[in-house]
Amino acid sequence: MKKSHVVIRSVVRAAGIAAGFLLLGKYGFVSVAVLGGYLLFLIRPVRSLKGMSGDVSGYAMTLAELCGIAVWALI
Repeated sequence: MKKSHVVIRSVVRAAGIAAGFLLLGKYGFVSVAVLGGYLLFLIRPVRSLKGMSGDVSGYAMTLAELCGIAVWALI
């Protein structure tokens, strides 16, 4: 992936998180938890399987949503 694509995606994610904080207040932490959980649960399977697949993405996405629900419940 080109560096420009990574930068653009990072900026879009940061803008989405900032918008979440502006629109939702303290509930904006949910978007941070989802993104952090996704990245956290994505690292190990990608390294173990030496690549990304739909199963790995689904696994990480499901656990990331669980992180978001947990943070939402704690707030």
